[in-house]
Amino acid sequence: METISFNQNDRSIQVPVIRSKRRSVSIVIDPNNGVSIRAPFKPSVGVLTKLVEDKTNWVFHKLSELEGFKRRYPEKEYVSGDVLLYLGKNISIHVQPHARIKKPHVSYYKGIFIVNLKEGLTDSQRKNTIKKLMTAWFKERARLIFRQRIEHFSKILGVRPRSMKLTNAKSRWGSCTAKGTVRISWKLIMAPIEILDYVIVHELCHIKRRDHSNEYWKLVTSIIPNWKELRNRLKKESALYTL
Repeated sequence: METISFNQNDRSIQVPVIRSKRRSVSIVIDPNNGVSIRAPFKPSVGVLTKLVEDKTNWVFHKLSELEGFKRRYPEKEYVSGDVLLYLGKNISIHVQPHARIKKPHVSYYKGIFIVNLKEGLTDSQRKNTIKKLMTAWFKERARLIFRQRIEHFSKILGVRPRSMKLTNAKSRWGSCTAKGTVRISWKLIMAPIEILDYVIVHELCHIKRRDHSNEYWKLVTSIIPNWKELRNRLKKESALYTL
């Protein structure tokens, strides 16, 4: 894999280059996968190095923030008492092992996630089982709530999106195709409703304006006046939206 070296004082890291059908070059900091450079197919590694070399301080600063984040929010063990985000609120997990259970399942009752599963599982089996259960539950809720919010704001904007699809994206939270299909990352079900609404409005406005012109942002502002604040919150808090 192609890599680009970033060096600062006595620290040195090799950052992978991930190429795709895109026009721009960006540096992505992901809490699970670290740093990567997203780039089009055409530019050489030498050209990319020149484009990103002035971002060295920024990269190491973000890595320090990420290391601090991991210390504050260690990897979940998926045991009773662990906390997951749901619509911006901390929700505790209560694990209930059963000697006889046909199928493991999760329910949301009085502000708690109740997880029913077979007893005698290893730590690894328990983690994988609960993570799969919670992912399925979050996706189901995302389909319902996202559709409701899209319908609500579509009426206000006077637009008719073609469809809504969930994605697994970790950084590109939403998109809107030329045909009007709105794609939203299911992980936003963990975000506060106001941040979810900002992303949805952002994409619905693209049905009217395909660019990011002043007219586009005026349209967004007419629905979400504090969108800048919400966008900054999303950037700062998005690392929390993970299982």
